[in-house]
Amino acid sequence: MLFFLLLLLMVYLANTAFFGGQDIYRYMKEIGLGMVFLFSLLISVPFTAKLMIEEIASKTIYPLLAKPIERVHILCGKFLGGILVSWSSFSIFYILFALISILKEGIVAPFLLLQVYVSGLIMLLALNSLVICLSVFCTFSTTVSLSYIVYFLMSWFGNQLRTSFENIPFFGQIIYYLLPHFEFFDLRHRLIHFWDPLPAWVMLWIIGYGIFYSVILLYCALYKFKKRWL
Repeated sequence: MLFFLLLLLMVYLANTAFFGGQDIYRYMKEIGLGMVFLFSLLISVPFTAKLMIEEIASKTIYPLLAKPIERVHILCGKFLGGILVSWSSFSIFYILFALISILKEGIVAPFLLLQVYVSGLIMLLALNSLVICLSVFCTFSTTVSLSYIVYFLMSWFGNQLRTSFENIPFFGQIIYYLLPHFEFFDLRHRLIHFWDPLPAWVMLWIIGYGIFYSVILLYCALYKFKKRWL
């Protein structure tokens, strides 16, 4: 449903460029790319949030634990399942966006397209880790709500929050750097305005940050899950 909705939206936005000028179309492309990320979030967060919670609520986790399967295997399996669905949906949406953009604009920027795509995958990796971690501590509705709040808060106001936290001596900077900075993964404006691609070392730093933060969140989730009485 979301795929066909995005298809209709992109076709409409592509045909709206007759108002004149490439700059007008860039605003339309920004909306389409924003929908790609939004639709991916609408799929990945609720799907990943229910994996652990429904397994425990329906008591189907007991047959799994009765077999020679450790809790770390269950947690990693749920996480990989969420990542598979998240990355698959994002890839389908992004390929559709890229094809329509290239056909309409006639400009191919392979490095920019690749960097935005990779950063989106790493963003979903970190986000799914956060969702899995919260699902071990919270209910389904709380997990989904907190995940969306943290993501949009950091994506929209991450840079502005630094000034606010700096007013808190010592602990303010610690809290700021402990927060998941999803704004690091947002490279959409570089593609929309055809800026130069990021250097390789910057992309490696972004990928490394996402993987490191995901490992920390999964470790916290595993620690809580091992201590949880079922």
